Amino acid sequence: MREIKSIYYKYYPGLILYIDDLWQIINIFKDHPKKTELVLGKYIIDDVNELKNFPDKKANFLTLTADSPYIKLYLSKSNNFIALETEDNQFLRGLLVRIENIILRRRRFWSYLNPVFFSILILLFTIISMLYVIITIPFGTRFLITLFACWAIPTSFGYFMQYLEKNKSFEIYLYVNKDEPNFFKRNSSSLFLAFICNALIPIIVAIIIFFLNKILNLFFK
Repeated sequence: MREIKSIYYKYYPGLILYIDDLWQIINIFKDHPKKTELVLGKYIIDDVNELKNFPDKKANFLTLTADSPYIKLYLSKSNNFIALETEDNQFLRGLLVRIENIILRRRRFWSYLNPVFFSILILLFTIISMLYVIITIPFGTRFLITLFACWAIPTSFGYFMQYLEKNKSFEIYLYVNKDEPNFFKRNSSSLFLAFICNALIPIIVAIIIFFLNKILNLFFK
Protein backbone atom coordinates (compact mmCIF):
# COMPACT_ATOMS: atom_id res chain seq x y z
CA MET A 1 0.00 0.00 0.00
CA ARG A 2 1.26 3.45 -0.94
CA GLU A 3 -0.33 6.78 -0.08
CA ILE A 4 -0.75 9.35 -2.85
CA LYS A 5 -0.19 12.64 -1.06
CA SER A 6 -1.62 14.95 -3.71
CA ILE A 7 -3.31 14.58 -7.09
CA TYR A 8 -3.15 17.14 -9.88
CA TYR A 9 -6.18 17.23 -12.18
CA LYS A 10 -6.37 18.78 -15.62
CA TYR A 11 -9.80 18.92 -17.25
CA TYR A 12 -10.73 18.89 -20.94
CA PRO A 13 -13.74 19.78 -23.11
CA GLY A 14 -15.92 17.37 -25.08
CA LEU A 15 -13.90 15.00 -27.29
CA ILE A 16 -14.36 12.61 -30.20
CA LEU A 17 -11.58 10.05 -30.62
CA TYR A 18 -10.92 7.22 -33.06
CA ILE A 19 -9.21 3.89 -32.66
CA ASP A 20 -5.96 5.22 -34.16
CA ASP A 21 -5.93 7.91 -31.47
CA LEU A 22 -6.37 5.23 -28.81
CA TRP A 23 -3.45 3.21 -30.21
CA GLN A 24 -1.25 6.31 -29.98
CA ILE A 25 -2.31 6.94 -26.37
CA ILE A 26 -1.65 3.30 -25.47
CA ASN A 27 1.84 3.59 -26.94
CA ILE A 28 2.47 6.62 -24.73
CA PHE A 29 1.40 4.67 -21.64
CA LYS A 30 3.83 1.90 -22.63
CA ASP A 31 6.62 4.30 -21.62
CA HIS A 32 5.34 4.08 -18.04
CA PRO A 33 7.35 1.55 -15.99
CA LYS A 34 4.23 -0.13 -14.58
CA LYS A 35 1.43 -2.03 -16.29
CA THR A 36 -1.47 0.05 -17.59
CA GLU A 37 -5.07 -0.85 -16.81
CA LEU A 38 -7.36 -0.15 -19.78
CA VAL A 39 -11.15 0.07 -19.56
CA LEU A 40 -13.17 0.78 -22.70
CA GLY A 41 -16.96 1.02 -22.49
CA LYS A 42 -18.08 -1.76 -20.14
CA TYR A 43 -15.04 -3.96 -20.83
CA ILE A 44 -11.69 -4.35 -19.07
CA ILE A 45 -9.09 -4.90 -21.78
CA ASP A 46 -6.49 -7.43 -20.62
CA ASP A 47 -4.63 -7.49 -23.94
CA VAL A 48 -4.57 -4.56 -26.39
CA ASN A 49 -4.99 -7.03 -29.25
CA GLU A 50 -8.56 -7.53 -27.99
CA LEU A 51 -9.34 -4.09 -29.40
CA LYS A 52 -9.18 -5.58 -32.89
CA ASN A 53 -12.30 -7.64 -32.08
CA PHE A 54 -14.06 -5.15 -29.82
CA PRO A 55 -17.81 -5.95 -29.93
CA ASP A 56 -19.05 -2.34 -30.18
CA LYS A 57 -18.45 0.29 -32.87
CA LYS A 58 -18.59 3.16 -30.38
CA ALA A 59 -17.98 3.72 -26.68
CA ASN A 60 -18.56 6.60 -24.24
CA PHE A 61 -16.16 5.60 -21.49
CA LEU A 62 -12.39 5.19 -21.49
CA THR A 63 -9.81 5.01 -18.72
CA LEU A 64 -6.11 4.24 -18.77
CA THR A 65 -4.45 4.00 -15.37
CA ALA A 66 -0.88 3.33 -14.30
CA ASP A 67 0.62 3.47 -10.81
CA SER A 68 3.97 4.37 -9.20
CA PRO A 69 3.98 7.14 -10.34
CA TYR A 70 0.20 7.47 -10.64
CA ILE A 71 -1.40 8.76 -13.85
CA LYS A 72 -4.97 8.31 -15.04
CA LEU A 73 -6.73 9.34 -18.25
CA TYR A 74 -10.49 9.46 -17.65
CA LEU A 75 -12.94 10.19 -20.49
CA SER A 76 -16.72 9.81 -20.12
CA LYS A 77 -20.11 11.28 -21.00
CA SER A 78 -19.89 13.85 -18.22
CA ASN A 79 -16.24 14.56 -17.48
CA ASN A 80 -12.80 14.36 -19.09
CA PHE A 81 -9.55 14.72 -17.19
CA ILE A 82 -6.01 13.53 -16.63
CA ALA A 83 -4.94 12.95 -13.02
CA LEU A 84 -1.27 12.97 -12.03
CA GLU A 85 0.26 11.95 -8.72
CA THR A 86 2.04 15.29 -8.63
CA GLU A 87 2.30 18.26 -10.97
CA ASP A 88 6.06 18.48 -10.39
CA ASN A 89 6.96 15.05 -11.75
CA GLN A 90 8.66 15.80 -15.08
CA PHE A 91 8.12 12.28 -16.40
CA LEU A 92 4.36 12.49 -15.79
CA ARG A 93 4.23 16.01 -17.22
CA GLY A 94 5.89 14.70 -20.36
CA LEU A 95 3.26 11.96 -20.70
CA LEU A 96 0.51 14.52 -20.15
CA VAL A 97 1.80 16.82 -22.91
CA ARG A 98 2.07 13.93 -25.36
CA ILE A 99 -1.48 12.76 -24.56
CA GLU A 100 -2.80 16.32 -24.91
CA ASN A 101 -1.26 16.56 -28.37
CA ILE A 102 -3.55 13.72 -29.40
CA ILE A 103 -6.82 14.46 -27.62
CA LEU A 104 -6.95 18.24 -28.06
CA ARG A 105 -6.99 17.97 -31.84
CA ARG A 106 -10.27 16.05 -31.39
CA ARG A 107 -12.16 18.71 -29.48
CA ARG A 108 -15.88 19.05 -30.19
CA PHE A 109 -16.69 22.19 -32.15
CA TRP A 110 -18.45 23.98 -29.30
CA SER A 111 -15.27 23.88 -27.19
CA TYR A 112 -13.90 26.58 -29.53
CA LEU A 113 -16.62 29.00 -28.49
CA ASN A 114 -15.77 32.02 -26.41
CA PRO A 115 -18.66 32.13 -23.90
CA VAL A 116 -17.76 35.60 -22.55
CA PHE A 117 -17.57 37.17 -26.01
CA PHE A 118 -20.75 35.44 -27.12
CA SER A 119 -22.67 36.46 -23.96
CA ILE A 120 -21.66 40.11 -24.38
CA LEU A 121 -22.64 39.99 -28.05
CA ILE A 122 -26.04 38.50 -27.23
CA LEU A 123 -26.64 41.09 -24.48
CA LEU A 124 -25.74 44.04 -26.74
CA PHE A 125 -27.86 42.73 -29.58
CA THR A 126 -30.84 42.19 -27.27
CA ILE A 127 -30.61 45.71 -25.82
CA ILE A 128 -30.20 47.38 -29.23
CA SER A 129 -33.04 45.42 -30.84
CA MET A 130 -35.41 46.10 -27.93
CA LEU A 131 -34.59 49.82 -28.01
CA TYR A 132 -35.23 49.85 -31.75
CA VAL A 133 -38.66 48.28 -31.22
CA ILE A 134 -39.55 50.73 -28.44
CA ILE A 135 -38.55 53.75 -30.55
CA THR A 136 -40.00 52.74 -33.94
CA ILE A 137 -43.12 50.63 -33.27
CA PRO A 138 -46.28 52.10 -31.74
CA PHE A 139 -47.48 50.41 -28.56
CA GLY A 140 -49.90 47.56 -29.20
CA THR A 141 -50.06 43.84 -29.87
CA ARG A 142 -47.43 43.93 -32.61
CA PHE A 143 -45.18 45.98 -30.34
CA LEU A 144 -45.45 43.43 -27.50
CA ILE A 145 -44.92 40.40 -29.75
CA THR A 146 -41.87 41.93 -31.46
CA LEU A 147 -40.42 43.12 -28.15
CA PHE A 148 -40.81 39.63 -26.69
CA ALA A 149 -39.16 38.11 -29.76
CA CYS A 150 -36.22 40.51 -29.45
CA TRP A 151 -35.67 39.18 -25.95
CA ALA A 152 -36.64 35.51 -26.32
CA ILE A 153 -34.74 34.55 -29.48
CA PRO A 154 -31.28 35.83 -28.42
CA THR A 155 -31.81 34.51 -24.89
CA SER A 156 -32.67 31.06 -26.22
CA PHE A 157 -29.50 31.04 -28.29
CA GLY A 158 -27.58 32.14 -25.21
CA TYR A 159 -28.92 29.28 -23.07
CA PHE A 160 -28.21 26.82 -25.87
CA MET A 161 -24.62 28.00 -26.16
CA GLN A 162 -24.20 27.74 -22.37
CA TYR A 163 -25.40 24.14 -22.57
CA LEU A 164 -22.89 23.36 -25.32
CA GLU A 165 -20.07 25.06 -23.44
CA LYS A 166 -20.75 22.93 -20.34
CA ASN A 167 -21.17 19.72 -22.32
CA LYS A 168 -18.08 17.57 -21.70
CA SER A 169 -19.33 14.46 -23.49
CA PHE A 170 -16.86 11.95 -24.90
CA GLU A 171 -17.16 9.42 -27.72
CA ILE A 172 -14.65 7.06 -29.28
CA TYR A 173 -15.27 5.34 -32.61
CA LEU A 174 -13.65 1.96 -33.05
CA TYR A 175 -12.48 2.55 -36.60
CA VAL A 176 -9.61 4.47 -38.14
CA ASN A 177 -9.95 8.11 -39.04
CA LYS A 178 -8.12 8.57 -42.36
CA ASP A 179 -7.57 12.32 -42.03
CA GLU A 180 -4.01 13.61 -42.06
CA PRO A 181 -2.81 14.73 -38.60
CA ASN A 182 -3.05 18.40 -39.53
CA PHE A 183 -4.86 20.61 -37.01
CA PHE A 184 -6.77 22.74 -39.51
CA LYS A 185 -7.68 19.82 -41.74
CA ARG A 186 -8.78 17.63 -38.83
CA ASN A 187 -10.82 20.45 -37.30
CA SER A 188 -11.96 22.44 -40.34
CA SER A 189 -15.66 21.69 -39.78
CA SER A 190 -15.36 22.39 -36.05
CA LEU A 191 -13.59 25.70 -36.59
CA PHE A 192 -16.13 26.70 -39.23
CA LEU A 193 -19.04 25.94 -36.90
CA ALA A 194 -17.33 27.78 -34.07
CA PHE A 195 -16.99 30.84 -36.33
CA ILE A 196 -20.68 30.63 -37.20
CA CYS A 197 -21.68 30.41 -33.55
CA ASN A 198 -19.47 33.31 -32.47
CA ALA A 199 -19.96 35.69 -35.39
CA LEU A 200 -22.98 34.82 -37.55
CA ILE A 201 -25.68 33.75 -35.08
CA PRO A 202 -26.44 37.38 -34.05
CA ILE A 203 -26.87 38.21 -37.74
CA ILE A 204 -29.23 35.26 -38.18
CA VAL A 205 -31.23 36.41 -35.14
CA ALA A 206 -31.46 39.91 -36.64
CA ILE A 207 -32.79 38.49 -39.92
CA ILE A 208 -35.40 36.40 -38.05
CA ILE A 209 -36.61 39.43 -36.12
CA PHE A 210 -36.68 41.54 -39.29
CA PHE A 211 -38.92 39.08 -41.14
CA LEU A 212 -41.04 38.53 -38.04
CA ASN A 213 -41.66 42.25 -37.95
CA LYS A 214 -42.61 42.23 -41.65
CA ILE A 215 -45.08 39.39 -41.07
CA LEU A 216 -46.62 41.15 -38.08
CA ASN A 217 -47.03 44.27 -40.23
CA LEU A 218 -49.35 42.30 -42.50
CA PHE A 219 -51.66 41.42 -39.59
CA PHE A 220 -51.43 44.56 -37.47
CA LYS A 221 -51.47 47.52 -39.83
